Amino acid sequence: MFTLFDRQLTYSFVKAYIFCLISLLGMYVVIDLFMNLDDFTRDGSFADTVNYIVTYYGYKTTQIFDRLAEAIALLAAMFTVAWMQRATIELLRSCRRGFHAARGPPRAAGRLRYFGPERAQSGIGAAEHRQLSGRSSRRSRGRSGKRK
Repeated sequence: MFTLFDRQLTYSFVKAYIFCLISLLGMYVVIDLFMNLDDFTRDGSFADTVNYIVTYYGYKTTQIFDRLAEAIALLAAMFTVAWMQRATIELLRSCRRGFHAARGPPRAAGRLRYFGPERAQSGIGAAEHRQLSGRSSRRSRGRSGKRK
């Protein structure tokens, strides 16, 4: 089952892959077209020339994709990692909340680990536990350490 992080990563990779595919394929076609423009425009009208160019590159697109597929996948992976690094702060915040990239314990399991099974089930927070157990936090004490 895909988690939110998996879906976000997949969406980012697909977006980068489509962007790289369109960019590199378009650049290849434009460069090849300008290098072979004399061969396309030798005879015929403008409409026939455009029709021939579109038909030629329509069939040649699969061959161009075959040549560029590895580079497109590599560039898409690099863009995905770069976009993930840019959003590192959000990733760190989610890790602090208990959603780890290595599928670590979510918040309920973390509460069980830190507070024990009886407090994790009751939903008592740390401040309420201190009040119930008779301990107070350092914030409620003055500089001398005495209770107010």
